[in-house]
Amino acid sequence: MICPKCKRKYEDDMPKCLWCDSPNPNFQKEDEPEPEHKPDPATAPEPKKSPVKAKHIEKPVVKPEKKTSAKKKEEPQAKKSSTVSGRESGTQIFWLAFFGGFLGAHCFKAHRYRRGLLYLIFGGAIYRVIFKILMQMGIVCPLPLAAFFLAATLVVGILYTFDIWKIARDKYRNHRTHHRYIAKPWMKFMACIAVATYAFIAYTTVNFVKDNIVKRGRPIAAIVALKMEAYTIAQEKYFQEKGKLGNIKEIEYVSEYEKWMQFYTFAEESNGIRITYLNNLNCPKGASWLIKASVVDGSLVWNLTLPTDARCNAMAPQIMMLKDRLEKPLEPAASTPELDEGVDGVGVVPDTTEHRDSL
Repeated sequence: MICPKCKRKYEDDMPKCLWCDSPNPNFQKEDEPEPEHKPDPATAPEPKKSPVKAKHIEKPVVKPEKKTSAKKKEEPQAKKSSTVSGRESGTQIFWLAFFGGFLGAHCFKAHRYRRGLLYLIFGGAIYRVIFKILMQMGIVCPLPLAAFFLAATLVVGILYTFDIWKIARDKYRNHRTHHRYIAKPWMKFMACIAVATYAFIAYTTVNFVKDNIVKRGRPIAAIVALKMEAYTIAQEKYFQEKGKLGNIKEIEYVSEYEKWMQFYTFAEESNGIRITYLNNLNCPKGASWLIKASVVDGSLVWNLTLPTDARCNAMAPQIMMLKDRLEKPLEPAASTPELDEGVDGVGVVPDTTEHRDSL
């Protein structure tokens, strides 16, 4: 059947058009002769009751079930949409950044593999391994290599502070899923602690670069020379008072050597001290300076042994100057003069005054 109104096809036995709900003219004509052939009253109410029953059955059974099922399905979809919309927990990645930020741990968690690899290489871990290997081999670390890695460590530290602040402020994203990590109120306080720690590390690193690379370790070596000179002064004072040599506690030098500068160790030897270099910048590791006192003909004599490597002596010119000054022996220790035997064994002080010719 073709609808006269919308010109679309539908079945002939349908009372209305499916598209525009216009009545089917042929269906009405077919309904008219039916009462002539089938006038039985029993057949007439049956088609009227069937649609009524169907309507009553469809309303309570079909419609409520569809609504409840739709609600149940919408709830998990809403939860999934909340996670897919770009929100992930940021607790784990924050602690990874707090404890392993210089190793790039949080970058690997966020699928930022290139940046994490740069943090791992230039964040100080690889440099420390190279530095330790060269130190164990007794090789002096080249200053350009040390300067490059230390500068790279400072740059990585700056980037690290930006990362941890982004996580604490809910602005750090996962590179693969583009989800934001959810920040919590306590993260800002912990981020302040991390930034303060890095500021202290950066300060010490800058001072290390300035003293050991720019000035080639001379400022620290000068302080060591002052400590050695303080030991000689304390030993000379004790020798002049007691007429003998003393150990560190006897000469009251304990307070002077308790706090030594980094990269140097102190050890007491017989009538002397030995200072050993523990780094391998500007001088091989294990190089040592030995200053030792001895008494020769009643005088205090110093012997200062220098390292064989010329780079160590170039790093500590003040110690070489101290060696030149100590080569000159001191006056004999103060003591009572010996008495000459006089008459009846009575001691007489010898006359040491000079007599000039009188006119």
